[in-house]
Amino acid sequence: AALVLIRGRSGLQGYLRSLAWFGLPALLVFSPWLAKNFLATGSPIYPLLFPAGAMTPERIAFYHGGEAWGNWLDVFFLPLRSALWGAEGGPGYSASIGPLMLGLSLAALLGWSSRPRAERGAVSTALVILLAAFLVWMALGRFSIYLLQSRLYLSVFPAYAFLAAAGYAGLSRIKSGGVRLGVIAGALALLVAGFTAVELGLYTLDQSPARQVLGLETEESYLSRNLGWFEPAMGALRSLPAGSRVLMLWEPRSLYCQPLCAPDEVLDRWLVERHTPGLDGRPGAILRRWADQGFTHVLYYKLGAEFQKAHAPHYQGDDWLALEQLLAGLEFQASFGDTYVLYRLVQ
Repeated sequence: AALVLIRGRSGLQGYLRSLAWFGLPALLVFSPWLAKNFLATGSPIYPLLFPAGAMTPERIAFYHGGEAWGNWLDVFFLPLRSALWGAEGGPGYSASIGPLMLGLSLAALLGWSSRPRAERGAVSTALVILLAAFLVWMALGRFSIYLLQSRLYLSVFPAYAFLAAAGYAGLSRIKSGGVRLGVIAGALALLVAGFTAVELGLYTLDQSPARQVLGLETEESYLSRNLGWFEPAMGALRSLPAGSRVLMLWEPRSLYCQPLCAPDEVLDRWLVERHTPGLDGRPGAILRRWADQGFTHVLYYKLGAEFQKAHAPHYQGDDWLALEQLLAGLEFQASFGDTYVLYRLVQ
């Protein structure tokens, strides 16, 4: 954006003035987060880039490593591929953007000369922001499967949406065969908005939160109906004897069992334990370490482990074999469908 602001200004002084106008407010807004991270972990940009705090070299490698998804077409056709092939929870982009925003944004420069100067400046700024983000996205996406995910770049999507709106305005100025292209674009936008509203409406009706809010359903029944086996598993944890502590494997959600449970916040606990110096990845040593840390139980999220086994590139066959050996050394307590298993650490 600073590059756009310096248009019409010359020399180093003009550049620095523009950079200050844009950069200093952004830095002021950002600085509390940087200061908090530095005071808490010793790294202002924690948990990114280099080890600090709880982010060991192994955890950094887990996040930033891994074979990139797709191929080099993701560099040259990233906007198109992310729009057409992205799906919520799916591999690669892991988010659904939809082609409408891409298609409309491509029309943002239509009727450029007839647009007011302020409008051209705003479109230019949004375009520079989006192009810079796409360049970063294209480059980082070839280094890690996680860095290709669309959700990591959502902060620039307002600029993307602005360009789509500018594209709609540009199409509205064009007539073809007596038909305004803006009418067609508007109809498509309404169609997409309608489908989205129907989808969200059906999802809300399926969850039926109003029944619980109005007192027609208990909180336990509502949670069980919407969270599946998670709720009875959490109920079992809450009923454990006083002084119990539960370590979770591949389960990051801990709202309903705090403070007695320790969630697997970034789904890397098993790999971290396997590569902790001094343990040599031995299941027996890992169990003793957990017991020394005060844990009395382990909640194993089977579906989470199976998903990681199928999709995460960081694990090797020995990692899963060691997990089987570790679970065999625990005392079975309860199972919840085919989703969770609760074990007790044998002291």
